[in-house]
Amino acid sequence: MSHHSDEAIPSATSDSFWEPGNYKKTTKRTEDGHKLCNDLMTLIKERSEIEYGYAKNLRQWAKKWEDIIIKGPEYGTTESAWKGVLGEAEKRYDLHMKIKNDLEKDAITKIRNWQKDNYHKNVMHLKEKKEFDEAFKKVRYVVI
Repeated sequence: MSHHSDEAIPSATSDSFWEPGNYKKTTKRTEDGHKLCNDLMTLIKERSEIEYGYAKNLRQWAKKWEDIIIKGPEYGTTESAWKGVLGEAEKRYDLHMKIKNDLEKDAITKIRNWQKDNYHKNVMHLKEKKEFDEAFKKVRYVVI
């Protein structure tokens, strides 16, 4: 007795790639790839905005407390400790601004360039999708 299931054998009405017309899922994936690049760039842009907002808030907070410490009665080692906390906030500001800039300049730029190199959009469609559709249709007639 065989341990293979008949369910594993694609039927004529299956979703198998090899069935007539099912290539469209593949060409749709090409179309989706272009959109996914845009979505990924949006995701990264939003993250960079979060990093910028956090960095900006840290800097404002540090400036506010620096003014309070300067005008306040604290002095000596305690004043130095308070200023040390503010110095750490400035370093965090720098770090989060670097993350923001790296995301925008590096990641988004690389994705956008890759998208431009790999997807060529016309008014109506992506050139690559149309080429795939035509190639699959051509092969279908050769096979039939």
